[in-house]
Amino acid sequence: MQTAGEVVIGVRPEKITIDRVAVAGDNQLSGTVLDVSFTGTTTEYLVEVEQIGLIGTFSQNRGQQPAQEGDTVFLAWDAEHSFGLAGDESVNAGVES
Repeated sequence: MQTAGEVVIGVRPEKITIDRVAVAGDNQLSGTVLDVSFTGTTTEYLVEVEQIGLIGTFSQNRGQQPAQEGDTVFLAWDAEHSFGLAGDESVNAGVES
């Protein structure tokens, strides 16, 4: 177990909420929606977060539309849904090229 140094933090996309207004809590990022894709039961969002890059998340379709392309949004999650990896691991591990 690593007890010092850099870490990479991950959060599963389904554990991230997306909203146009900031929410209370420490685990929050803001960014700009680049793409919105309706997939039937969910809508997927690609959000550009400054100094981080693209983050993907989705929202169940319940008649609401949390965001449109070009909107500034806030991504939030509960700390218990975070996981850490050693900082020397590739952030692209498992990503298909």
